[in-house]
Amino acid sequence: MTETYWTNQMEGFGMATAVSGAVTQSIGAYYEAKAAQLQFKSKASSLRFQQQMSEINASVAREDAGSILKAGHHAKATMTMRAGMEMARQLSRQGARGITIGEGSAAEAMASDELIKDIDAYTIDSNALRQAQARETQALNLETQGLMQGVSAQNLMASAGSISPGAAFGTSLIGGASRVAGDIGNIMRYRYGS
Repeated sequence: MTETYWTNQMEGFGMATAVSGAVTQSIGAYYEAKAAQLQFKSKASSLRFQQQMSEINASVAREDAGSILKAGHHAKATMTMRAGMEMARQLSRQGARGITIGEGSAAEAMASDELIKDIDAYTIDSNALRQAQARETQALNLETQGLMQGVSAQNLMASAGSISPGAAFGTSLIGGASRVAGDIGNIMRYRYGS
């Protein structure tokens, strides 16, 4: 066998390897694009789940705010009722001792008790309102967070949709084919001269 035979065999083997490499590279490009697409979709799915959890937590925070206000109203009603009952007892005791009700130190004591009752009622209202507002603010923050997660999920899905594994395969295959064609051209120039 001549040297030309082996040269031709090696050139043929080289071409087959180059073609095989181009096809393999194109398949790799396809699956790389497919993996990127699936990664975007996975992240979008995760963000959608986080969005739903944020919405649920916002709803819970809003319900808590309403419960806090109701508990505050209940505590205020209980406190004012107890204070009213205590003031009525004091009036009864004062009357039983023969103290003139509504005059002098008895009137001052009643006014002082009334003022303490009003301050306690205000404190209960203020604390309940402050706690409810904190929960409402938390709900608003969670809703905003959920909206941002939803927007991010949509953007990731759009990015996933912009990836075309088929186009990556085709582009890579065309690039590989042009390299193989260049190699064939080099072989032909070597064999037959410039």
